[in-house]
Order: sequence, then C-alpha cells, then structure tokens
Amino acid sequence: MSDELLKQIVDKLSDIDKRLDGVDKRFDGTDKRLDGIDKRFDGINGRLNGLEKELSEFRIETKEHFDQHDKKLDVITKQVVKNSEDITQIKADQSALLVGQARQDKIFETLAMRSLEQETDIRDLKRADLKQ
Repeated sequence: MSDELLKQIVDKLSDIDKRLDGVDKRFDGTDKRLDGIDKRFDGINGRLNGLEKELSEFRIETKEHFDQHDKKLDVITKQVVKNSEDITQIKADQSALLVGQARQDKIFETLAMRSLEQETDIRDLKRADLKQ
C-alpha cells in the first residue's frame, strides 16, 4: 500500500474518531440530563409515597371517626327506642290513673252525698228527740 493511501485512511479514521468523540460528548450530556430526570422522578416518587402514606393515615382516621359516630348513633337510637317505650308506658299509666281518679271522684261524690243525707237524718233525729 502506498503512503498516500495510508495517510488517507488515517485521516478518515481520525475524522471518524472526532465524530465519535462528538457522539460520546452528546451521550455524556444526554446521560447527565437523564440522571437529572431520574433525580426529579425520585423526588416525585418520594413525595407521592409521602402523600400515599398521609392518605392511608387519613383513611384510617376517617374510618375510626365514622366507626365512633356509628357506635354513638347506635347508642342514641337504642335510647330513643327505650324513651319511646317509656313514654308509651307512662301514657298508659296516666290513662289508668285518670280512670281511677274519675272513679274515686264519683266515690267521693257519693260519700259526700251520703254524708249529707246522714247529717240530715241525724239532725232530724235530734229534732225528734228534742220534741219528745
């Protein structure tokens, strides 16, 4: 091979080597940018993990809160039912007392009438006794 041909080959290889250096530099720049993107994604993942944890804790707290309200509501519902039953019983007792009171009022009225009749009879007897 001739020297000139070898020189041309070396020049071409030198050009190719320069181009490859340029490509390597671009790849290095791309790698740096991708590393930056990876770091940003890691930050985003960290924040998302934090949000997921907070959301999970919020769900647990909310569930506990609703469970407590359900328990309180059950207690209140039972108390309302008991109060309603008690009120029904009180009304029935009150009705029975009113009936009993009305009957006693009639008895007192009857006794008052008898007492008046007896007092009248006693007065009449005393007058008859005095006349004799």
